[in-house]
Amino acid sequence: MNAQFYIGQLYHEGKGVAQNYKEAAKWYQRAADQGHPTAQNNLGFLYANGLGVLKNFELAYKWLNLAAAAGHKEAIKGVEEMRQKLSVKELAETEAKLGWMYYRGWSVTQDSREAAGMYAAGDGVAVNYPEAEKWYNAAALQGHPQAQYKLGELYKKGPPGITKDLARAYAWFYVAAEAGVAAAQTELLLVKNQLPPEQLPIVNNRIGVFYLQGLGVTPDYQAAKKWFELSAKEGYMGGQYNLGLLYQGGLGVKADDATAVEWYLKAAQQGHALAQNNLGVIYQKGINGKQNNAEAIKWYRKSAEQGVSGAQTNLGVMYYLGVGVPQSFSEAQHWLLAAAKQGHARAYETLGRIYYLGHGVEQNNVEAYKWLTLAADAGDVTSKDALAVLKGKMSELQVNQATRLAEEWRLSQGKDQAANSAAAQ
Repeated sequence: MNAQFYIGQLYHEGKGVAQNYKEAAKWYQRAADQGHPTAQNNLGFLYANGLGVLKNFELAYKWLNLAAAAGHKEAIKGVEEMRQKLSVKELAETEAKLGWMYYRGWSVTQDSREAAGMYAAGDGVAVNYPEAEKWYNAAALQGHPQAQYKLGELYKKGPPGITKDLARAYAWFYVAAEAGVAAAQTELLLVKNQLPPEQLPIVNNRIGVFYLQGLGVTPDYQAAKKWFELSAKEGYMGGQYNLGLLYQGGLGVKADDATAVEWYLKAAQQGHALAQNNLGVIYQKGINGKQNNAEAIKWYRKSAEQGVSGAQTNLGVMYYLGVGVPQSFSEAQHWLLAAAKQGHARAYETLGRIYYLGHGVEQNNVEAYKWLTLAADAGDVTSKDALAVLKGKMSELQVNQATRLAEEWRLSQGKDQAANSAAAQ
């Protein structure tokens, strides 16, 4: 394998032999088929630039992804560049083929027009079902029917590394069947007979989400509403929450906060944290002009206690302003810091304001600048203007100190999130 790579490299660079990209591609291919990351990266480069082979962005993307999966830094960068060059359809087709390749433990063919099942046998990739799931999912979300079907197969069978999930399988078989995949229509009937009745509302909600967000299908609010209603009327809180979203946002229906509250309440009473926060938003804004800050506080608190950063920020701001509750800067800080640890821009901005004005804390421009920097970097527009004003009141040393503190905060939160993610697994 290494010898084949080195021969390819000699032809590629013209060292000791006349430069010959076609020969380089031939030898790189042989090494790449055996899993040599640098050969895979270099072969991807040749395809991307049409050197010794016909220019083919799809094949370039495949080979660079293989090398990137092995940690090849140049390939990782190349993958991002290739994503910009492929159309949505080309990207979906390529990602579906990558999924098939990992599913079967096969290598990549040189002809991008061949169907997934025509991959030449090789040792370029070990069977890797989670990796296959990743690529099938990427293609399925972009509307590739065969990838949707294959993803359904994975969830139906539950091979090593994949949790068997008949609800997910049914949802993907459904969208594949709607796209005309005959085998998916057959699988739908089989899975429906195996699906526990209590999981049907979950399936209906998932299909509704596909239509709401345009995941693997053309966005269709009316279709989303149909599926959410089926789920909601069967008592599933996810369907109830999503139906509330449609009415609150006027998506496919006339905007109606009262109806949104009706559905959000059903979900919130079952403990749905996002529904609880949205209830708080509507009660604070007011239904037909009638605010109810006490109810807003109640639902914000329930949601905040479940860790929803938006609710934590909303509750913190209510305490900061003394709306619906006695004003308490300490309570405000408590909830705003909880939201800030999740990267919430408005929480950063409000903490910056607290330190700038010295509300409940000693006035501190360095701390204010730190929080406003984090807010601006998270997309809060007002913080950018506030930073410009604040900077004029600080020394260069103070600005540098605040900038360093903001970076230290980012790093510390990144480590905490990584640790929490690892613990959750």
